Amino acid sequence: LQLSVAELQLLGSGWSMITIGYEDTDGFALAGTGPVFLGGATRSEFTLLSPTKVFGSSITVVDYTDNDRVLRINSPLSLIALGDITIDNELEVGEGVPENLVVLAEAGTILQNESVSAMTGEVLYEALNNVYQNANIYANGSLITVVATTGEIVMADGTVTYAEGALVLLPPVPVKERQPAFDPLASAVITYTAGTDAYISILQA
Repeated sequence: LQLSVAELQLLGSGWSMITIGYEDTDGFALAGTGPVFLGGATRSEFTLLSPTKVFGSSITVVDYTDNDRVLRINSPLSLIALGDITIDNELEVGEGVPENLVVLAEAGTILQNESVSAMTGEVLYEALNNVYQNANIYANGSLITVVATTGEIVMADGTVTYAEGALVLLPPVPVKERQPAFDPLASAVITYTAGTDAYISILQA
């Protein structure tokens, strides 16, 4: 399933929920569902105007004609895949009221190559395998939670994960075992291995 900006904008506003793809009874993507590609728009346009859930075997946020485009939605957005989720266009959720972003790779990996913003809401990343953050994550005054159930969380060179609320990387381990030391503005690659050193909870002014 490949959805253009024009097709997504035709959905308009006022819906209680827009569902793209097939949802199973457990709230995850239905087995056998296909891959989903979501295109972005210009920075002045909203691509989606109502709360939206997207289900697929894999999900890619990308516009093949312009990598500088942005997927903007002024409502809550959930990306739920059986496998991998890749973010190759900027992703921005919320404007004016709290709107949350959920990115869930049930049996896969999350790969973020462009910046992600929840302007007024919370961000949840959860993957069975790994979470690779190669660009900034921003949440204004809310919680950012990143979970790599069996794998690792890697924050690449120069990225910033910023929350005025709290940043939590899971699964938890005792404070004394947290290595390496966490610096959200660090320029070096920071890798957290699940079950060893993958938990940080901080507050930032």
